[in-house]
Amino acid sequence: MTQEQAAQLAQPIVDLYSELTDELMTAIAEQLASYGGMTETAKWKAAKLAQSGSFNRKAAKVIAQRTKICPELIVAAVENAAWQAVNEVEPSLQEAARMGIIHDAEISADSSVIQMLSMYQQQTENACNLVNTVMMYKARDAYTGLVNKIADIANRPEYLQILGRRTGAVVTGMQSRQTAVRQCIKDFSEKGLPGFVDRSGREWSPEAYINMDIRTTVNNVAHETQFARMDAYGSDLIEISEHAGARPLCAPFQGRLYSRSGKSGVTTDLYGNSITYTSWSSTSYGQPAGLLGINCGHFSNPFFPGLSVKSPPIKNEKNAQTLKLSQKQRYLERRVRASKRECAMLDKLGDKEGFNTAAIRLKNRKATLNDFLNKTGRTARNDRTQVFGFGRSQAAKASRAAKL
Repeated sequence: MTQEQAAQLAQPIVDLYSELTDELMTAIAEQLASYGGMTETAKWKAAKLAQSGSFNRKAAKVIAQRTKICPELIVAAVENAAWQAVNEVEPSLQEAARMGIIHDAEISADSSVIQMLSMYQQQTENACNLVNTVMMYKARDAYTGLVNKIADIANRPEYLQILGRRTGAVVTGMQSRQTAVRQCIKDFSEKGLPGFVDRSGREWSPEAYINMDIRTTVNNVAHETQFARMDAYGSDLIEISEHAGARPLCAPFQGRLYSRSGKSGVTTDLYGNSITYTSWSSTSYGQPAGLLGINCGHFSNPFFPGLSVKSPPIKNEKNAQTLKLSQKQRYLERRVRASKRECAMLDKLGDKEGFNTAAIRLKNRKATLNDFLNKTGRTARNDRTQVFGFGRSQAAKASRAAKL
């Protein structure tokens, strides 16, 4: 299974969590929307913290509603991965069997494959449930954290003095809070809402973690289904694909032949060229960042002596450059998404001045991304910059504001 195929199967679930993140963040902004009534920041803070219970209930409802179809999406992704693997590998296996290179095999529902599918479905459901739980308490912490941070900034004497010098007027409690909210929303939109915390303490965004988990899962399903069909035919040799941008633990092993049973030796291709193969166990397979591991873009194909043709090699210089460009594009795309989230949240807050400032920042970040794409010739991925809550209305307002 190619990286693109795995991404396509994962995309519906990734989109679900991406929109869930955006909705929770805008819900936080909506909860903070009321500035009026009390000018004392201490009273405002007390009122907003008292509302944390209602926000928690709203967040739980949003998560439950958004993720209720997640199990169905997981089943579809896993089963489609298995069927794609069978459809891709079966014709070549049957052709090799007709030529007598491998023995024939029946096409049947292998019990081990069915068991494997069930196992991966359960693993993925558990991962989604974990993310749901983490998002619930991270959304709660984000709300109370923002309230405390806003109140702290708005009460600082030096902050009031700075605002007073800027506006040339006495700053009220409401004005200082609104400016503090604007600053905190910007920081929040840049950081996002975590959905997973790994052992090292690193926080993953929900869509990044789910994307990694689902793509890894469907790849594992595809590989194990392929290997099961190869075992049924008695096919042992595999060729690992080669692509520019390979990771350090993958690059030394890509584009080569391996024996899954642990043998080593020399075979020939369709044109009689000699090709060396080594044991599959000598590779980085099985390591998280190794061949066919987490976020790996490689795939394997059966290699039939005297029938298959080996793919041409890729230069290491091109490999490193492509990886660097890909990482730069993802960074610029994340910046655009952060600005769209900021605009969506400020729109919910009704902060026109803050929205206009954020719109200019969004325009500049989009221009930087487009300039990068034009100079490098890379393909624009609009799906990576979409934000729930930033629709046509917000886009039109942002466009108008950026022209002022």
